[in-house]
Amino acid sequence: MRFEGKVALITGASRGIGFRIAADLHAEGARVAITGRREDVLRNAAAAIGPDVLAIAGSADDPSHQADAVAKVVDRHGPVDHLVNCAGVSLKLGDLVDIDLDRGRQMVELNCLAPIGWVQQVWHAGRMSERGGSIVNVASAAAFRSSKGNGLYGATKSMLLHLTRSMAFETAPAVRVNAVAPGLVRSDFTSAYFEGDGNPGAAIPLARAGEPEDIAGAVLFLLSDDASWVTGETLLVDGGIVLGGNPKRPQDGRK
Repeated sequence: MRFEGKVALITGASRGIGFRIAADLHAEGARVAITGRREDVLRNAAAAIGPDVLAIAGSADDPSHQADAVAKVVDRHGPVDHLVNCAGVSLKLGDLVDIDLDRGRQMVELNCLAPIGWVQQVWHAGRMSERGGSIVNVASAAAFRSSKGNGLYGATKSMLLHLTRSMAFETAPAVRVNAVAPGLVRSDFTSAYFEGDGNPGAAIPLARAGEPEDIAGAVLFLLSDDASWVTGETLLVDGGIVLGGNPKRPQDGRK
């Protein structure tokens, strides 16, 4: 019960990694709020997580949704102690010389600028600046390696890692800010990897794809007092994929 009495807000938590993070935080005593785009899916997720989970539908990159969500969390549960920026998008845009820049801007907005907006809201409206707390940004192993046709996505996740370090420096000592960088994790977000009869995990050194619980465990560690002297760090949770291996690229996805 590392999070008993704590208030946690998780974006992009209607399914996949975000859902598992929220469920595990709730199981360890946190008062949980989740966000996602589709209200029906989000409410079903909240019901599956457990009682008194606050579900607030909206687009993670909408500043008015960010402000409304944090205000509702503070009103229901009190100031935010833990923020997980899990919402993100991966668009199959092709090689950088040919990408649609308007679609590329969507990815920059959601993967890079939206996390800043959420941190601003919990820092000010959520009074994290006064109370302290911890934040985890969910990036990607794509930040560490080049992938043909997926360069902008990797670049946005690299930017998120730099932002994590900057946030950690600027908000210390009140708040710790870290990141996790998942590899190939089985979820709706990555369903294109798992189409057909092949085993995409065979190309990974640890010989399997990840599961949402693999990432959730790392996130809860970084949020908790077990990591009380850790800030500005990125934890790769990828089965060793950055060491080698090249699973097929996914289709467009958003978590």
